[in-house]
Amino acid sequence: MKILYADTGQPSLGHVSFNEAMVATLNELGRPTIVFLNKEQIASIEKSPLVREVTFSSLDIKHRASKTSFIKKFFYEVLAVYKVFRSSDKGDVVFFGGMFSNVQWLLPIFTLLFPKRAVLLTLHGELASLEKKGFKSWFTHKPWVKISLFLAQRGFYKSIVLEERIKKILSSRGIENIECLKHPYIFKALEKKKGSVRDERKLVIAYPGTLCPERGGEEFFNICKMVNNREVVFKHVGGYRNMPKNVMRYLIEEDVTKSDLDRSLVSEKEYAEEIRSADFLVYIYDDTHYKFASSGALLDAVKHGIPILATKSDVIDDFFLEMSFPGFVFDDVQGLIDFINKEVAMEKICGIPVMETYENIKKERSPEMVSKKLEKILEKV
Repeated sequence: MKILYADTGQPSLGHVSFNEAMVATLNELGRPTIVFLNKEQIASIEKSPLVREVTFSSLDIKHRASKTSFIKKFFYEVLAVYKVFRSSDKGDVVFFGGMFSNVQWLLPIFTLLFPKRAVLLTLHGELASLEKKGFKSWFTHKPWVKISLFLAQRGFYKSIVLEERIKKILSSRGIENIECLKHPYIFKALEKKKGSVRDERKLVIAYPGTLCPERGGEEFFNICKMVNNREVVFKHVGGYRNMPKNVMRYLIEEDVTKSDLDRSLVSEKEYAEEIRSADFLVYIYDDTHYKFASSGALLDAVKHGIPILATKSDVIDDFFLEMSFPGFVFDDVQGLIDFINKEVAMEKICGIPVMETYENIKKERSPEMVSKKLEKILEKV
C-alpha cells in the first residue's frame, strides 16, 4: 500500500509550510509515498532532509491565477485530481492536503471510477463559510462545504480538520466522520540572531503572514495609526489580500509593508529574516472566520521563540490550552494600543515564559508526533 498526497487547491507557495510538514509526517510512516504539488512547492520542499524518502510529481494548477475564469479554474483542478487518482492502485490511500471547495463534491465520482482506495480530505478556511448568513452566503463556499460534509458523513471519504476545537464544533452540530490531525510544523534549527532594530533600543512589533480582514488586517492598520510610542517600530511580513486600498497605501507609505509584496508571498528565507528581527508578534483573530480554521502563523512565534501580543479569541485560548501564555492578551484592540503606548518597553520582554510553552508545542506538533496520530487514522479507513 502506498500513500498519494496532493494539494490541488494552492497556487504558488500557498500552504507550502503546511505541505512540507505534512510530507515530513508521511515520511515518518515509512510507507511508499508520492507527493503531488505545483512546481514551485516541489522546488521549495524536495531538498529538505525530512522528505527524502518520497517521490514528487508536479501538478499544473496555474488555473488559480486571478484573471482565470471560474470554469477554467474548475476544469484544471478536476484534471489535477484525476491525475492523482489515476496514479493510485487498489488498496492505496489518497490524501488531499487541500482542495478547492467547489471540486470536493466530485470525490464520490472519483471513488466510483477508482474503487477500493481510502480517501482523506483536509478542510481548511472554507469551513468558515458555514457561519455566513443570508441569501448571498449561498454564492460563497457555503453550499459546496455543506455538500462536502454531507458526503463525508455518508462514508465516501474521511474529512480531516487541524484542531480538536473544530472537530468538537462540527460534532456538536451532528457532523461526524471527522478526524482531527493537529497542524504539523517543521521547527528548523535557526541561526543566531544578528544585529537588528533592537540595537537602536526600539521594539519591533510585527504582523506575520498574509494581511487580511479575517486576521485583523484593518485593526493592525488602526494600531499603527493610533500608537504614539516612538520607541516602537511596526512591521508587516508577508503578502496581503482583500485589504482596502487606503489601508495598504498608508502601510506602504509608512514603510510598515513593502509595495513589492503586493498580494504575493515572500520567500521562506526572507520571511524568516524579517520575523526574527521582531520583539513581539501581534495576532488579532476574527473568531467568525477562525472558528473553523487553524493558524499556521501562530507557529511562527513558536519557531522563532518570540513573545505574543494578542486579543482574546477562541484560537488563542485553544492553541495555548493549559500552558503559560507566552506574552500578553487583551480584551480588545484598544487595550492592546493602550499597553503599547503606556507600558511596553525593552525590559517588558524579559521574563516572559515563552521557552517552556514553545518547547511543549514543538514536541506536540512535530512530524514525528503527528505521524503517530495519522497512523491511527489510517487504521480506521
